[in-house]
Order: sequence, then structure tokens, then C-alpha cells
Amino acid sequence: MKNIVVLVLLEASLLVLALPLYYGWLNPDERWSCSWPLPLEPLLGSLLAFLGLAMLFTHPEVRRRRFLKTIYRKLYHSGLLNFFSNQPFGALLLLSCVAGLSEEWLFRGVLLPKWGLLLSSLLFGLVHALTWSYFFLATFIGLLLGLTYQSTHCLYWVMFLHALYDFLVLWRLKKSSLPFD
Repeated sequence: MKNIVVLVLLEASLLVLALPLYYGWLNPDERWSCSWPLPLEPLLGSLLAFLGLAMLFTHPEVRRRRFLKTIYRKLYHSGLLNFFSNQPFGALLLLSCVAGLSEEWLFRGVLLPKWGLLLSSLLFGLVHALTWSYFFLATFIGLLLGLTYQSTHCLYWVMFLHALYDFLVLWRLKKSSLPFD
């Protein structure tokens, strides 16, 4: 349990980086704000996309495909798969929520307005690069999160989607056996 606390603290430390950048580096007109009601089409489209990605990423038949097989082998051999499969529900939920909040505040809330969609998404992919395959997958997810942020103008929604995706993937990994061949 103490290792998951370290991961949660590591994710939370991104806020220590993001908050001063957000308030010191961005002009007030570059800061995000949500205007309610949010546009329905981007909300539903992004929700369906992230639910689909989470289910696709963890589906047993898809895991056997070459692209994702390298990611699963790396998770298995690094011990991360065993680590996450031994965590309680609450720990996975907490980690997912903190990651969604802190990573989105940094990558979409701070870096996207300054560096643009492509560069912030590439950097998001780089910090998640467990393998080349996962670098590309994480970059794609970063692009989707960035496009969602640009279409809704609401970082809260993007934080929620990120946390939901992380939790669904971690929970499905915890519950599944992982055939590689």
C-alpha cells in the first residue's frame, strides 16, 4: 500500500509545478474557465471515445495484437501489472483522480495554451512512454484530450475523462488475466 501512496504523491507533485506556472506564466485571458451549459456534442463524443479506448485497450482479443502486446509485456516484466493487480479499489480510484487532476492541469491547462496541441500532446506521450507503442498511444490520448479541451473549453471535463480512462484501464488490468500469445 505504501508504494501506491508514493505514486499518488508523485502525481500530486505535478500540481506543485502546474499551479505556479498557471498563475505566473499564463496571461489571464489564456486561463481556462468553464461556461455552463457545456456543448453536448463534444461531451458525448469525448465520453464515448474514452470509454471505447479504455475497453479496447483492455479487451482480451485486442491485447493479443502486436501493437498492444509490447505494452502488456513491458507491464508484466516491469512488475507494474502485478503491482496494480494487488491494489484495492480505493487506491486505484485515488491514483486515477489525482493523475487526472494534476496531469490535465499541467498538460492542457498550462502547456496547451503556450505550446499548442501537438507539442503538449507529444510531451504527454513522452512522460508516459513505457514503450514506443505506449508513447504513440499516450500521444494519441493527449491529442484527444487536447481536442476535447479546445472544443468544450472546460478543463474539469478533461480531468474527469482522464481520471475515468485511467481508472477503467487499471481496474480492468486488475481483474484480467493477460495472455500474450
